[in-house]
Amino acid sequence: MTPEQLAALEFRAERLCWFEQLKSESQSEWYSLTGNNGNRVELTDAMVADFNPLLFILPQQIIRCENLPVQTTSGKQYLLIVRSAEMMQKEWERRLLKNTKTLAK
Repeated sequence: MTPEQLAALEFRAERLCWFEQLKSESQSEWYSLTGNNGNRVELTDAMVADFNPLLFILPQQIIRCENLPVQTTSGKQYLLIVRSAEMMQKEWERRLLKNTKTLAK
């Protein structure tokens, strides 16, 4: 991979998604994580603390963010928020612009 491709991959790993505490605990259906190999993955508390989205198949909409209710094996409940493709593109462009300005100094 080129340095640019590696930077884009690292950016995606860092910025694609995040977890928030679920506000209401009366969820009827939980989103099931799927690994890149197609197998279902049980979410653990350790995975939430150090989540790598590149290891999973995550739904990503073009315009709107995905809000996926998930539960860990210990019963903790979160909302996994996946940024939209449009939002990721805009953030990438801002990062490139910032890096260009930093290099110009």
